Amino acid sequence: MSERDPFRQGEVLFQMAEVHRQIQIQLEEMLKSFHNELLTELEKKVELDARYLNVSLVIDI
Repeated sequence: MSERDPFRQGEVLFQMAEVHRQIQIQLEEMLKSFHNELLTELEKKVELDARYLNVSLVIDI
């Protein structure tokens, strides 16, 4: 079979699409992990900071 064989080209395109799909899934998993590990903790800290500031403002009044 030559490289110009449409069946071979289709097979290569299918393999490329499958690799792309797998990379996309890994990227989505990494982003979910990033959100859960980092952003969730940052959100908690911001909430605690906001509570602290609110309490500080009430005490100063």
